[in-house]
Parts: sequence; C-alpha cells; structure tokens
Amino acid sequence: MKKYLFLVLVLCLVTGCQNSSHKIITFPFSNEWRNHYQVSVQLDPLQRTYHSQIEITLKNTSQDVWNKIVFRDYPSQFKDEKMGSMSLIQNLMTNTGEPLSYRRLDDPTVVEVILNTPLAPNEILTFSMEYQAYVPNLNARFGYVENKAGIIDFYLGNSLPILAVYEDGQWVSEPYFSDGECFYSEVADYSVAITAPDDFTIIGTGDKLSTSRNGNQKTVTYEASSVRDYALVIGNDYECVSQIEDNILYNSYYHSANQNIGISSLITLINETKDLNRQLGRYPYQTLNTVETYMEMQGMEYPQLIMISQSMRGNESTIRHELVHQWFYNIVGNNGYQEAWLDESIATYLAENGLSEQIGRIDQSYGEYPDENSYVHAMYFCGGSMYTRLANRFGKDKLMTILQEYLSAYAYSETKTKDLLEMLIKGLGEESLDIFKDYFDKDTLTEASLQ
Repeated sequence: MKKYLFLVLVLCLVTGCQNSSHKIITFPFSNEWRNHYQVSVQLDPLQRTYHSQIEITLKNTSQDVWNKIVFRDYPSQFKDEKMGSMSLIQNLMTNTGEPLSYRRLDDPTVVEVILNTPLAPNEILTFSMEYQAYVPNLNARFGYVENKAGIIDFYLGNSLPILAVYEDGQWVSEPYFSDGECFYSEVADYSVAITAPDDFTIIGTGDKLSTSRNGNQKTVTYEASSVRDYALVIGNDYECVSQIEDNILYNSYYHSANQNIGISSLITLINETKDLNRQLGRYPYQTLNTVETYMEMQGMEYPQLIMISQSMRGNESTIRHELVHQWFYNIVGNNGYQEAWLDESIATYLAENGLSEQIGRIDQSYGEYPDENSYVHAMYFCGGSMYTRLANRFGKDKLMTILQEYLSAYAYSETKTKDLLEMLIKGLGEESLDIFKDYFDKDTLTEASLQ
C-alpha cells in the first residue's frame, strides 16, 4: 500500500504560513455554457491500452449551422510508434440512439463526425462513443516507460478525444508536433472515473472525489471544472506527499526511491504558487499536482497536473515555468500552433532570471520557422527577453498589472496576438513600440496600436 504523507507543520515552517495584506485578484468560474465530458476509463497495463466510454454534451455557440463537428484524437498521432496504433472509435451515436458516422482526415488526429440533423446556433447535442487508445513505448507526454524491475509509468497527456475550436467559420485543426505545445481547446467540465489494478497510483486532472475497490481493481473519480484538457499519469511505483495551503490541496507524486525529491518539489510547488498568486491572481482550482516522470522533455503542463522530468527534479525554474501555464494556457487559452508566444514567452520570463537580450520574430506559427531550434529560440528566449526588456524599461509592477488585467478580461476564453499586444501597448504607451518592433511584424503592430 502506497504511503501518503501529510506534512502540515513541517511545511508551514518551511514555507512560512503567514497572511498578506496584499489584495489578490480572483478568477471565479463563469455561468456561461461549458461543454461537458462524462468519461469512464479502464487501463489495461498488460496490453498497453485503455478503453473509455465517453459522453459529450456540447452547444453550438457560433452563429453558423453545423453539419459536422470535429474533435482531436491525439493518441492516433502515435500509430507508427512502438506498440502504437490508430485509436478505435465504435458505437458513435446521439443520446436518442441515432447512429453517427465519422471520417478521419489525412491527419489521423482530426476526426469529423457527420451530423444527420444540422445543429443550429444555441442548440445542444449529446453523443457518445466507445474509445480505445494504444499507448506507445515512449518517454514522452503520451507513452509508457518500463524498467527491468517491473516498474511502469503511463503518461497519458491529451488522452481523450476533445472537441476542436470553431472560429471564423471553420474548425481549427492544426497539425500535431512534439517540439512544443500545439494544442488548442475551449474550457470544459469533466467527470472522469478511472479504473486500474489496485497496485497502481492514479493521478488525474481535477479534484478527487472517491476511490472504490472491486477485487484487484480500483476506481478513482475526478471532477474538473473549466479546464482545457484532461491528463492522467498512472504508475505502480508512485508515492505522494501532500499539503493543504489556503484551501488548495498540493500533491507531489514521486517514485518510491526519491522521497526527498518529492518533498522538495512540494515545497517548490507551494512557494511558487503563492508567489504567482500575488503576481497574476489566485489559482482558481482546489487541487494542484506535480508528478515525477521519465519524460525526455523537461516538463509538460496540463490543467491541475504538471509532469516534471526526473532529469529536472529539484529544478525550481522548470516547476515554475510549467506552473505559469496554469494561468497562461489554462485560464486564458490560445492557439499553441499559431501563437505560442502568448503563453510560452511569459512562462519563460517569469521562470528564468537574467535572460540575455535576444531579438527575433515571435508572432509566427510553428510552420513558419525553418527548424525546431529556430522555433524554440523565438518562443522561449526571444519572447522571454522581450518581457525582460519591458520590465527593465517600464517597471515590473506596471507590466504585471497589465498582465493581471489581461487575465481578468479573458479568463476561461481564448485570445489572439492582437488582444494581448493591444493591452500592452495601451498600458505601457507608444514608446513601447521601440521594443515591440524587434519581435512583431509591422502590420501586426499597426493593427494593435490602432485599436
């Protein structure tokens, strides 16, 4: 049975349980419509698969009539990887029992569901499917890793079919790439029940509601409200150290040999969240998890769940970078393929000290950069450097006030470059264009400054 440590007194002494008179802004969940996913997941560790029953209730919030809906099946991207295969979709039907047909595009992650009856604006549709995904042998955000001792981790990022974003009269379906974050989705509510062998630890997006057992299997249920995606980590060698601070349950999951790293990561998670609460606004969820992984990438953000590579364990800036994404990516969303600077650049700035001055375009899509290194240099280092220059010239307090206003204005919605750039130019003044011209196209700057 896994240990579950609860370090209240020790961590209070380390982190300093104290009240602050500084007023922290909040992001209350809105009463506007959110799509809902009702999901049950059954993991088969031996077959490296998971089977899901999924019911999705969605609303046509556009002004157009929908003859089809599109969702993304990211696990099918790995069909050619070791032990990977195309996901299976079966028994696709409406809640009235009407069968629905679907087709995959050339990009296997793009699935079009053909509607027999068009969905008019403001109409609601509920449909369901059986879904089975195959997990490849990859030390990545989607894959499994196994060692000779029989220890196995399943990293199931972007694990469930998710509705694509409909905007400007079309369904957005940017290609998948593994060098960064290419995802784009609206916030939704999730009710998820995950079943796995009893000796596995189940870690998911959301607030854990219950754990039940049946023979050698256990089922853990989660509820998640206003999140952009759903992720799971399931493994048979995890232990957890936890702490409640300011009504937030912080969990640090670690492999059994690394308890000190687990405690250190928990302390970092709490301290950095408190700091970002003051700078950006209060983290709006009740649970926040960090999970030690064997991923090649340093870290990966998901709502309420941060995956951190074992190679970066104890690295405060990596945890902080992924943590910033709880605000920039999750609270305020953006198209990660087209406009990654909106979340990656600010995450880099807020996590890294002493960024050197680097200049280069950051307002291009992934496909417009000649190679991976150019993309990474632009989104992370040039974008982070831009914020450093702005803070040095206009003051960090002024910059952070604008970013707070941006988060408040667009909480739980999606933005584009012009939205943030307009607020920055207006808040900092026309003299800020001397800096922005080193990072944005002239036409982009003109459009933003004229708003």
